[in-house]
Amino acid sequence: MHHYSNVYFCKKNFFEISSKLMEDISEVLKKNLPKIRDQKEGETTPEYLNHINAQVNKVHEDLIKLSPFYKISKILKTSKPLSLNDIKEIFNEVKKHRSA
Repeated sequence: MHHYSNVYFCKKNFFEISSKLMEDISEVLKKNLPKIRDQKEGETTPEYLNHINAQVNKVHEDLIKLSPFYKISKILKTSKPLSLNDIKEIFNEVKKHRSA
């Protein structure tokens, strides 16, 4: 317990908000994730595993795009060397997320 009641309140609020956010994200995922179909008759195990892999990779890529830092990550991974415009965009993204 902190000596300042507002610090405790902020920390408590943070955990309540984080918990609620995780519940909300979990519900959205449950509703929107594609169902992985059963193995088709005549489909080989490697073919079926490739299908599963493709589905999982697509969902994973879509989830990563939801990250507030996806744009920054994409710039850093694809632009070498960084242009002044890239650097400006990274700084703007950081500023946007700091003020959120």
